[in-house]
Amino acid sequence: MGFIDVDSHALEVPATWDYLDPKEEHFRPQVLTFEAGSVIRLGARANNTALPRTPSQLWTAGDTWARYTPAHGAMSPHVNMYDAGMLDLTDPAARVEALDALGIDVQVIFSTFFIGAELDNPLEEAALTRSYNRWVGESLSGYTDRLKWVVRPPLRLMDRALQELEYAANHGAAGIHLRGIEHGYYLCDPYFFPLYEKAQDLNLAIVVHNGATIRKGPATPIGNFTPHPPALMGQLVNLMYAFHAVLSSDIPERFPRLRWGFIEGGATFTLPVMHQHARRDMSIGVTPFLDAKPVHPEDIERMNVFVAVETDEDVPYLANALGEQSLIVGTDFGHNDLGTELGAHQTILERQDVRDSLAQKIVNDNGRALYDIDPKFQPAPAEPAFEDIPHVHAAAGGPAIVVPTWVRDKKRIQRSATV
Repeated sequence: MGFIDVDSHALEVPATWDYLDPKEEHFRPQVLTFEAGSVIRLGARANNTALPRTPSQLWTAGDTWARYTPAHGAMSPHVNMYDAGMLDLTDPAARVEALDALGIDVQVIFSTFFIGAELDNPLEEAALTRSYNRWVGESLSGYTDRLKWVVRPPLRLMDRALQELEYAANHGAAGIHLRGIEHGYYLCDPYFFPLYEKAQDLNLAIVVHNGATIRKGPATPIGNFTPHPPALMGQLVNLMYAFHAVLSSDIPERFPRLRWGFIEGGATFTLPVMHQHARRDMSIGVTPFLDAKPVHPEDIERMNVFVAVETDEDVPYLANALGEQSLIVGTDFGHNDLGTELGAHQTILERQDVRDSLAQKIVNDNGRALYDIDPKFQPAPAEPAFEDIPHVHAAAGGPAIVVPTWVRDKKRIQRSATV
């Protein structure tokens, strides 16, 4: 069995913007450095005292900003650290070595900058997305059998967006990165229909990643997109918007071959959306009043919808509600936050409440269906490691933190018994 990692990341570096045309150089994002104590990380502790302040850097472009993550990816001392070249795409061979150790056949790479950047100037958006896409496409040349990626289109200029899709399809991309709301439009807006038609024709999935636009706004100081823990919900609600946009519209009928992925927010968020959708239909007369029709797994399958689970969710319940064919899983490789688990596939396999056939679909089959990856392509070794991952180690020292403690302990017992 091989694994499909539906979610990982690249970290943008100054070279990302070297594909700007000379006349576009004034759009080049700048790096803003905060001295120690200037930026608060991740809100507040349970006792309401501020977390330690640490030096940090940000990308700035217009009035938007994004994280400038260190090349090793470690934002704190209790997470994983990656060797040079793995995250800035200068050493994709090293990244493939890590995939082999993790048992991952194919990994799909997302931007970090464009998770939250909101560019008002259409020409600026077109310039930066084009440069990013060329950077990824050229950096991964020769490796796109194992390292696929999702293109970021310039959505304010649709003709330029369609050109980017053409480039991406010819350079190893497997999907298109969108957020739940783009430039004030929900994803069911007809404005996006030309994009969806082109995506369908090019066999590119639409992949909505957890994230929201980041700007200077009320109660959101520059450099801290979660000034309080509830601000994290703004990231999740955009997945809900996008999921409901597909669920409640005729998009699946208009574009029947288009596939949809919802990434890095767990899958439990879908349940209240489906429930409220059913009640909305009842309230406007689609179904009899006080006789709401629930959304069934067959509906989700017909819509070509896939949702990434987190390994500590109630996976059997979600499979019953959404259908076994819809659940996928990713590692968030390259980041170190609440969506990250390098050994997520292994953890799913070790769960006693998840049947082997369901686990197989989650860690492998469904991800291949979303990104149209050949089931016969299985280059990774059959036995994944749960530590000793090449080029990845714990920031505090020692082997990388790959799976939860209970899986780690179980595997160590199994290994000692085998030895």
